Amino acid sequence: MNDRELGNFVLEKGDAPNESKIKIPGDKMGVPGTHRVTIIATHSSQDSDPRSALDDKSVRKFTCLAILSKKHVWLETIDGTENLDQAGSFLTTKDDSDKPFVNSKSGKIFFEKNSNSEICKASCEIETTSIHQARFLFSESLIPVLDFICVRANVPILVEKIHIKDTKNSLQSFDTTWPYQKKVLPPEILWVEDELASAYALFRESKNNISPYYKFLCHYKIMESMYKKIRPDFFTKAKREKIEITKTKELVPDHPDILNWHKEFIGKPISTLFQNELTKDYRNAIAHFLLNDGNFINISRGEIRGKYDKIVSVSEICAFILITNQEKMFEEYRSKKNAPP
Repeated sequence: MNDRELGNFVLEKGDAPNESKIKIPGDKMGVPGTHRVTIIATHSSQDSDPRSALDDKSVRKFTCLAILSKKHVWLETIDGTENLDQAGSFLTTKDDSDKPFVNSKSGKIFFEKNSNSEICKASCEIETTSIHQARFLFSESLIPVLDFICVRANVPILVEKIHIKDTKNSLQSFDTTWPYQKKVLPPEILWVEDELASAYALFRESKNNISPYYKFLCHYKIMESMYKKIRPDFFTKAKREKIEITKTKELVPDHPDILNWHKEFIGKPISTLFQNELTKDYRNAIAHFLLNDGNFINISRGEIRGKYDKIVSVSEICAFILITNQEKMFEEYRSKKNAPP
């Protein structure tokens, strides 16, 4: 595995061009969630650096695919095949022989069905200068169409993977999902704090959801409840009972997943980050659906989704720190309250 940059991975494979599934050890994977993978086909007889293909700026044809699914799938293998086994949707056509397509600004987008006559794939041929530009053009053309169909058909439409192929350079780029690694169940649950029940619920809700917008809002509400309700009530109670609680400096940690996305936040007090950047630059925009220029936010736009994909690692780590530190405060409170005079 080479060149992890901002959650993007570049993998090389050898002389077996059909070998498009790669197993990666769990400890080599990044933060769980969606990552972009580029696979470069290499050959033993090749003299030049195969990565030079990534710099090709010539106009060429790209095959763009979107695999649909009824549910999100956690894979333990980087799968570069179309793999329609899990693909499907709640959409079909009137006739099994129908081959529907829509006209878009990037050309015709064709829809295909699986063996159950469910629409499972959308595809388009696009001529442009890079695999990243092909992805952008395809997404900008396809996603508004899917949003429109969702409203008209009144069914959920989940894009499991967008897959771009550069035949000229034997490149392919696609999204994949790093799974969570197995964790040992805590051997003993001594106490579940009633005051933290809402924070626990929001944290689990964020873990069970794949939307970066919803994840961020869950993390934000955890921090908001901590600063505006849980902690003020807790310290008021402790002060009334004359119990002194140890206060800990809560700083954004030097964590690799924060270093990749927002290293400028490292070392900053979490409370300051919450009050400033997280509130002004993220919470207000998604809560009011308004950008700084006054335009409505379109959460289907790739650059908007990417912005929240990047901040989710920061907000989750900060919310987790606040929860665990608050647990320690409750434990200290009980210990001193029950201590002999």
